[in-house]
Amino acid sequence: MSRPYSSAGSNSHPPYMDPRYQYPETPTTASTSTSDAQWAYGPGSRPYTGAGEDLYEEDESEDEDVFAYLPPTTAEQQAAQQQQQQQQQQQQMHIQPATAPLASVQPVTYPNSRPALSSPTPVLPPTTPVHPSAAGHIDTPDSLVPPESFRMRTLKERVPRQNKTPEVHVSLEDPDPELGRLRPKRSISSDHVMEELPGPSELHDHKFAKTGDGATLSSLHFTSSRRSDFSVEYEPQLEEEDDSPYPEVRASVSNIDDPEMPALTFRVWAMGLFLCMLAASANTFFNFRYPAPSLAPLVMLLIAYPIGKFLAFALPIYDYQVPRWLGGGTFSFNPGPFNIKVSFGNVLLCAQERCTRALSRLDCQAILDSDGALSNAKPKEWPGHQEHVLLYIMSNVATAPGYAMNVIIAAEEFYNIRLGVGWSICLMIATQLTGFGLAGMCRRYLVQPASMIWPQNLVVCTLLNTLHAEDDEPARGGITRFKFFLYVSAGAFLWQFLPGFLFTALSAFSWICWFRPRDLKINQLFGVYSGLGMGVLTFDWSQIAYIGSPLMVPWWAEVHVMLGFIIFYWILAPIMYYKNVWNFAYLPMSTGGPYDRFGKSYDILRVIDIEHHSLNVTAYEEYSRLYLPATYAITYLLAFSISTAVLVHTILYHGPTLLAGIKNLRIEEDDVHARLMRHYPEVPDWWYLLSLAIFFALAMISALVWPTGMPWWGMPFSLLLPTVYIVPIAYVYAMTGQPLNINLLAEVIPGSLIPGKPLPNMIFKSYAVQSLAEALTFVQDLKLGHYIKVSPRATFMVQMVSTLMSAFVQVGVKEWMFRNVKDICKDTQPQKLTCPHNRVYFTASAVWGLIGPTRTFGQGATYHPQLYALLFGAIIPIPFWLWQRKFPQSRLRYVNMPVLLNGPMWIPPATGINYSSWFVIGFLFRKFHTLSVFLLVQAKTDVRFGVLEYVVRRRNFRWWSKFNYALSAALDSGTIVSVLFIFFCIQFPLGDKGSIDWWGNTVHMNTADYMKLPYLKAPPEGFS
Repeated sequence: MSRPYSSAGSNSHPPYMDPRYQYPETPTTASTSTSDAQWAYGPGSRPYTGAGEDLYEEDESEDEDVFAYLPPTTAEQQAAQQQQQQQQQQQQMHIQPATAPLASVQPVTYPNSRPALSSPTPVLPPTTPVHPSAAGHIDTPDSLVPPESFRMRTLKERVPRQNKTPEVHVSLEDPDPELGRLRPKRSISSDHVMEELPGPSELHDHKFAKTGDGATLSSLHFTSSRRSDFSVEYEPQLEEEDDSPYPEVRASVSNIDDPEMPALTFRVWAMGLFLCMLAASANTFFNFRYPAPSLAPLVMLLIAYPIGKFLAFALPIYDYQVPRWLGGGTFSFNPGPFNIKVSFGNVLLCAQERCTRALSRLDCQAILDSDGALSNAKPKEWPGHQEHVLLYIMSNVATAPGYAMNVIIAAEEFYNIRLGVGWSICLMIATQLTGFGLAGMCRRYLVQPASMIWPQNLVVCTLLNTLHAEDDEPARGGITRFKFFLYVSAGAFLWQFLPGFLFTALSAFSWICWFRPRDLKINQLFGVYSGLGMGVLTFDWSQIAYIGSPLMVPWWAEVHVMLGFIIFYWILAPIMYYKNVWNFAYLPMSTGGPYDRFGKSYDILRVIDIEHHSLNVTAYEEYSRLYLPATYAITYLLAFSISTAVLVHTILYHGPTLLAGIKNLRIEEDDVHARLMRHYPEVPDWWYLLSLAIFFALAMISALVWPTGMPWWGMPFSLLLPTVYIVPIAYVYAMTGQPLNINLLAEVIPGSLIPGKPLPNMIFKSYAVQSLAEALTFVQDLKLGHYIKVSPRATFMVQMVSTLMSAFVQVGVKEWMFRNVKDICKDTQPQKLTCPHNRVYFTASAVWGLIGPTRTFGQGATYHPQLYALLFGAIIPIPFWLWQRKFPQSRLRYVNMPVLLNGPMWIPPATGINYSSWFVIGFLFRKFHTLSVFLLVQAKTDVRFGVLEYVVRRRNFRWWSKFNYALSAALDSGTIVSVLFIFFCIQFPLGDKGSIDWWGNTVHMNTADYMKLPYLKAPPEGFS
């Protein structure tokens, strides 16, 4: 039997510290003990009551990692007692004997945990006997004597560094699963070091702290000679509350955290600013071209991953001393791996300073038994995503071109109003950052409550977990999320070549229209360009996910969206169209622009006095009124109803919550994520108030200092809209993934209050719409940081810096292009830089700013009855609210009228095929929980595939919880990358020759649906 390793006066190291040491294979047997025990601490020690040992009876979920720790002992026992105890434990636990047992260690098991990688010796009860020579020794019964022990060597105490990752956790796994249930997990933190409670004693070289009643193992604290503090907290009484109550969140968000994980590193700022500049400049360029792709945030997240890995490998791993006059401390270009934490089997390791570049080896300062369980432990990476998620957040605020860019282009190119670069920068910054202050002031309602799920973030969290868990092999065989993501994204990349390039009719899969190309009713009902999309099928994921990934949105929300779509677009729209209500039958069934009385697209230039920036009333009366297609008119009808319905619904259903938040009362019980976020200092409210005041002042300057024609009350009124609507709209967005917008109100209000002035109307709309949109984006990113456990102050800093930089980059790219690109925004521009989005915005500004809402919706106007939708929206939530109060268990309690009314609001430019195919995929996954594509899976996953085979199984919650969001992220990522590849490598270099002329790419173009033919032909003199 080997002699226990002793630290006293020894400079030797156990074999695992030797670089020549080879890690053996890890046994799969797990061992635990549930017997009561005492834990002797030496002088003044208190007995350990064994609290929390019932936590071993847990269910297995092979989908998630749970981290525990194993408290060491320092006992020395005689060889006979050790051998006797070892044999007894082997008989009880049925595990194989070992020659070099580890000291008595008892794993604290957390809910939904994995079995520990076993040592060759039994894992004993939490007993810490001390050497008999120690004063105040408490005798330990023979049955609790561990087989053999080790000592911790003397470690020099040093002040911990906040940017280090000293602690190492252990993954455990439960042996007996229960389907459909994800049990909560326990978090372990090394950031807050607990104070020494009564009863500590220093045994040899390490410290233990014990709570007064002995019921809770409150802390374990020791220090290493390189870096330092390690501490653990465990509170068994909170076990059942320590995870999100929502299965979507439990399936995609980790409930563990290490507050010492580095976040605002040199890598974050270097990569983040680079990616922010890349996304902002590229998407600003693409905004002026049609057709053109865009760099989505998911693409930037994928790009950041290999760059982060490379920098972690290439940058020097040195600490530089910061001068005291700059704050002191140290600084490193490379704090270690790209947010990776390392855990070892089933053994608690030391406070670890940093991994070497060989990520499979550690240079740790914990000294364990030379032949103990560590010899059977294999290193395993535990992902942390603070750096990566900050890079995503920086890219997320920079990818979409600023809405104010439309104002700048429309003013300069179409109205010939040039106010200079300074005005452009002021307007861009003001519109993009005013929402920042609004978001911060609402975070107690929209970020901290667990019910604010924000489904979009679940896909991002799953993708981050997948990318940083390459070696996360499932214990029961099968396929990992990382391999699953690679296979599906590769399949999506290759598949997109079919509907996106080789056989584009698969995207617009209106096969009925192919056989009846001139049948108007068939084309209007089943078409995908100007029809209602009743054909359901499409083979293009970009079409399916056009209104959002169907795997992301909660099932109840999908039902509301589809129900609203069916009622208003598959029932009401055809009835009104074929009855020729409001002259609908003279126009196409579904398009996205206004028409004149001749059934042609409205020529706005015929009624505008460009020199005076005003409406030519005489020309307007001679030419035509505005007429809207059926689906476009219904969209305005729904927009009016939503503007009041969402306010009434929020007051009725969330009024008490809002009042509690105003009174600084707790809105909901904190879930595990909210409790873990207490480790980080919160951003003071005055930071957000100050930013709101600064950027609102900048908005006032941009509107009043330059000759825009905006009255002084215009900007405050514009800010009032997002202030009133941010919480109601964010409630719907956070719970359903379906965004609402206030575009209609932002057009109607200034058009009525400031008639005949297009520039003030555009500024008003831009400031209101962009402030709300940016506020929702900022809140969504704050929730993402909440899920990943990023310091709110770090999120605040990267959001502020990246948004400011993107504003300057976008204005700079625009100025360069308009000075160097010939004929930009002209129809004859050879590179197709025709500014399509800016033209649409210009048309909207003329319709609402010059012609005005009074001529469209006023008394005696064609669409005046639509204003009654305001009253309808205010009334419709009330009966459902009263009913659910009287009958709380009724199914009507699930009805959410704002979601039902808002669902179809993507039309136009979306069409029916985007909704019908979206709902079918969502139904398969939510109703049956399983749809598996492009995979070859072996062994114990219970699902086997061919190349394109899919298996639908009812109630397979385990599969859904593990792969649903990974599948969504993989399909999105593979499709987006494929679209970018096709555009940059084929279509852009070849121009008009970058397409294949054959039946599969032209059959859908020879239909009445593609030609947008109306049901009735307009008379030559026009209709009225």
